Amino acid sequence: MNFDEILCLIGGFGKFQKTLYIWICLPQIFLAFHMLVSVFTGSVPPHLCHSSVGPQAFLNFTFSSPSSLYGQSELSCTVPLNLSGDAGLDDGHPSEKCQGGWDYSTETFQSTIVTEWDLVCEDASLNNMGSSVYMFGLLVGAVVFGSLADKYGRRIVILFNLAIQAVFGVGAAFAPNFYVYIALRFMVGTSISGVIMNAFVLGTEWTGSKQRMLAGIITDYFFGVGYILLAGVAYLIRDWRKLQLAISAPGFLFIFYICQAVVRNSVANRLAKRKHVGEPIESRSEIPSQ
Repeated sequence: MNFDEILCLIGGFGKFQKTLYIWICLPQIFLAFHMLVSVFTGSVPPHLCHSSVGPQAFLNFTFSSPSSLYGQSELSCTVPLNLSGDAGLDDGHPSEKCQGGWDYSTETFQSTIVTEWDLVCEDASLNNMGSSVYMFGLLVGAVVFGSLADKYGRRIVILFNLAIQAVFGVGAAFAPNFYVYIALRFMVGTSISGVIMNAFVLGTEWTGSKQRMLAGIITDYFFGVGYILLAGVAYLIRDWRKLQLAISAPGFLFIFYICQAVVRNSVANRLAKRKHVGEPIESRSEIPSQ
């Protein structure tokens, strides 16, 4: 009799499996937050060189249509040296690179990592690099934590990765510069792979063969719910640091659960060791003396 046959006899989706699936599916919501949050935190708002317009022209300028001023969208990265009349970049007038910083529209976002560290024009590729580093973290996490789960167990690896996600996710909200930010996002990416992959396997292997396909699909439903909720959270929180903190801080609730689980396991192990050590002594005391 194999393990699947035993599961079918005792109940393929009983109380234990349902409880297990609650704890597996709830973190999927927060994983979805981290997967898609860069769409909002890395958004590039309309921007313009700080010195490319005069004070009065700037008051009349609308960021929703950056090309309306002088008819040039290139003004977001360059500054025409002659601002008189209707001079534009295509009219042969000399221009220079933006030296005085940028003015960003706050119509949609109060701040993003782009506005925080000026990831526009020549540095625009850094924003894409941040997303690539995060995706590389997903790859590394799948390789590393997949093998560790086979060796040490999926439950402990899932709990460990939930702790990593919370700590480094909150840390990303306080990153002092872009390079620290992408390093922290890399660690978040590794933890997400460690949770998604092992949670899926843990949930399906403890489910009967008849309910296994449905069990695998349910986790994706919660992932989709996370995407939907993130849109609402991002609508309410327009500052990228506050948004990053809001999606990461709830992870500390799982750390509290992890600490409780560690304490329970530690106490159970000590009791088991005491019982194991005490048994020979008790058995010897029961032997009558000759």
